[in-house]
Amino acid sequence: MENKIERLIAYVDQLLVTDDKVALYESYKDTIESIQPKDIFLVQNHRIKNGLSHEEALKQVPMLMNLFGQHLEKYIIQDLDENTFLGSLLQENECLDQYLLHLQKVIIQLPEPNAKKQLIERVCHLDDYDKHMKKLENILFPFLEKKDPCFEGVSLMWSMNNKAREILKKVKLDLEQNCEESTVQKDLGELYVTYSSLIVMQKRILIPCAKEEMDDKTDKKLLQESFEYGFSFMDEPNVSFDQHTEGTQDLPQGYIDLQTGRMNVEQLIGVFSSLPVDITFVDEHDKVAFFSKPKDRIFARSVSVIGRNVRNCHPSASVHIVEDILEGFKSGKRQSESFWIQMRGQFILIQYFSVRNDQGKYLGCLEVSQEISHIKKLEGEKRLLDR
Repeated sequence: MENKIERLIAYVDQLLVTDDKVALYESYKDTIESIQPKDIFLVQNHRIKNGLSHEEALKQVPMLMNLFGQHLEKYIIQDLDENTFLGSLLQENECLDQYLLHLQKVIIQLPEPNAKKQLIERVCHLDDYDKHMKKLENILFPFLEKKDPCFEGVSLMWSMNNKAREILKKVKLDLEQNCEESTVQKDLGELYVTYSSLIVMQKRILIPCAKEEMDDKTDKKLLQESFEYGFSFMDEPNVSFDQHTEGTQDLPQGYIDLQTGRMNVEQLIGVFSSLPVDITFVDEHDKVAFFSKPKDRIFARSVSVIGRNVRNCHPSASVHIVEDILEGFKSGKRQSESFWIQMRGQFILIQYFSVRNDQGKYLGCLEVSQEISHIKKLEGEKRLLDR
């Protein structure tokens, strides 16, 4: 006997080619009614691995929601505390839902002049939801992908987020350019449907799946990460966090905990050597502590310079400038300085940055030098998809 996922896959595949959809539904009714949120990921992941393109899978999302949406309603989570990670995501969606209802009321009043002014303001304020989408893409999606390979299907939801961004951009342009009312109404309708679909997908599929995979400790860790992005249409959750870094005890031998990741020394050297800049770090005692070795270093350095007072690394005529910069960094009067010079046919940007820890303690000065002739010539744009 076929298992549930195999039957669901068979049902979707046959539905695309059959003329008798009612009879097909009846033959799979029991399986359809037993569907769970994670099953959607399992079905689509299998279909994509067996040849369904990402573009086709994206087009079929509305169909899948029409097929299975009502049977997933019972998995909607209603009682999550908004001071949790998943609870805050749900609360942001509740706020968006209410915002869309108010937006709809304004749309109905068009083409009254006052309504158009309100519409422009409300459409622009939808940008606030981008914080929510970025938290999905950079916090929740990576968490789920690590839990189960089937959750690679969240890439479809990322594409849906991008579709929302694109239609929002288009509506803004329509309003700025005073496009015909029919065009504005059409695009506003698509905007409403797109954002509403995001809410439905997250409530019925994404959040229930995440709740199954996530314990309270992980939820709090992800909530802490959320503060890097902010919160959409709501105040920050009222919660405090432990200051210690979790997971340090699990650090593999030879690796360094960098707070935002872990790397070994070989990887760190490789990263510094691959950056298209020269880096020199001078510690809080004004001694040279480190320099990078990129392939085409602009200013020569040798290991003999390590431990040398930085004042001795400059001609006497410019020592007072070095001292002034360092004093400004130490006192907090300035955070950076920039200079640019031309030599040997190159245009060199030299920048100095004050380096401090989270408590504001001065740790030293970072010198970054880069040849920027090619950057100055850049025009227009080249996106990843233009490669």
